[in-house]
Amino acid sequence: MITEERKLELLEKMALKHAMSSQERELAHQLTKTEFREEYEDYKMLFQGLDGLAAESLIADMKKWDEEAPKVVLNTSAKTVRFLSNFRLWHAAASIFLVFGLGYGMHQLFPSEDRYFSALEAVPLYTVTRGDAVDVNQTFVVNEYAKGNYKLIMQEMGGFALEDLQTKDAKLQLIFSFSSLKTGQELEKAEALLLSFPEDEEKPRLHQLKDFQLFLLSYRLGKEEVMDRLGKKILSNQRHEHYHQVKEFYEKKGLGLPQ
Repeated sequence: MITEERKLELLEKMALKHAMSSQERELAHQLTKTEFREEYEDYKMLFQGLDGLAAESLIADMKKWDEEAPKVVLNTSAKTVRFLSNFRLWHAAASIFLVFGLGYGMHQLFPSEDRYFSALEAVPLYTVTRGDAVDVNQTFVVNEYAKGNYKLIMQEMGGFALEDLQTKDAKLQLIFSFSSLKTGQELEKAEALLLSFPEDEEKPRLHQLKDFQLFLLSYRLGKEEVMDRLGKKILSNQRHEHYHQVKEFYEKKGLGLPQ
């Protein structure tokens, strides 16, 4: 019979995308559909961004702590399982601080701590076709956006001045602002970029997406009044492409709809 400790270990490994046998992975996947679902979501949020040597170091530290910790007699009560989970999570948090250093900061450790933004999916924006005049940087950004590599996009475009970004193609501007939302980087610059978004009545879908991204940026920047004003604008048009996303956002955040 598998122990509660072993179950939690499998969830840790899956959250860290650590090497597992097919049998272990199947069992871990089944556990996420049981009362252990919350523990798995906590692990995913805590371990987000860890891979390679950092993940190996974390697992090694946790095993070492487990061996050094006083032996505790476990029972199957939900309270004991919850205590064990929280105890191990605090150990993991301590190890993360050791791996990255206290000076790195909580915001950098967990750049996408908000689960809504972690799960937010990109809107397909760009197709490079034969004959298009695109430079190497533009091709790189488009390809990485399609792969979901938002950190690489920010490395490529984050150093651009606002004036340089404003000269970019409208779709590239939206790619930059979405990557900013996903990584939590250059939020003020992304907001300023969207506020100066080029007017083009022939591209209403891009403008609707611009309003939605600006709505989310306002939330991340703590500008509640601006967010509600944009939310009200979007919700006033049920045919708006992001009408349901905005409504769902208010529901998930437990916020009242703007009046």
